[in-house]
Amino acid sequence: FGSEAIPGILQSFRISRMIKTAPPNVKFKGIVPDDVYRSALMNACIFMLPGYKTSGVVNIFDAMAAKCQLIVRNQAIFEDILQNGKNAYIAEFSETLVALTEDYLLGKIQPTIDEAHNFAIENSLENFGEKLKWVYQQQINLKKSRS
Repeated sequence: FGSEAIPGILQSFRISRMIKTAPPNVKFKGIVPDDVYRSALMNACIFMLPGYKTSGVVNIFDAMAAKCQLIVRNQAIFEDILQNGKNAYIAEFSETLVALTEDYLLGKIQPTIDEAHNFAIENSLENFGEKLKWVYQQQINLKKSRS
């Protein structure tokens, strides 16, 4: 193992401790079965990404499709997907995440749910497949016309 394994072991310990001490209403996707995860999304009003690392894009699309209000930290987003005030609220600081959550729950800021949901529909696998099929068909037609 050596000294290189120590940061990984410490990180694993920290994550394990965080999971054990989390409040009962906090769930971690990698630990929660898919049916429970989907049910939680369908019943949630807010999906928050408070972390500093980029989250999986699937989680974001799941939340959009479930019509959850997205409140995320700016370091944890994909810039081409989320736009502040349009389909999500993006914060730089923890205090801003808290303030945005409170403002949303109190009705002080407008929901961006519909725009986010429409984005999820436009970029669904079904629609993406249709676009990809069209591109492939254009390529086939172009090859045939050149032959």
